[in-house]
Amino acid sequence: YLSSSSNNSLTNNTANSNNDAGIYIFYNSNFNEILNNKILNNSNTGITISNCDPRRYCYDAGNSNNIIEDNKISNNGVGIFSQQSNSIINNNFVCGNANLDFNYSAWQYKFWG
Repeated sequence: YLSSSSNNSLTNNTANSNNDAGIYIFYNSNFNEILNNKILNNSNTGITISNCDPRRYCYDAGNSNNIIEDNKISNNGVGIFSQQSNSIINNNFVCGNANLDFNYSAWQYKFWG
């Protein structure tokens, strides 16, 4: 869990078989890098970025400028859950999650031509 925590790098880790999330970022956590991790078999989510803590108490502060890139995220309840976040999510292998691979109602897509 990263709470109100910025400028961290989580790289080349395995987050496997946790009772909630593999990686959980919340409450004003900014400029973190989540790179090249294996995030597998977690009961709730592979990665959560949210303004709510794990008990689902929500704060006004969101999260910004986090980078989630080159991760393998599979066999979780939800692959990536994002709420109150403007993070960059790029080049991840996200598939085979039980409920959804991605869960967020306001995804923004960029297409380069």
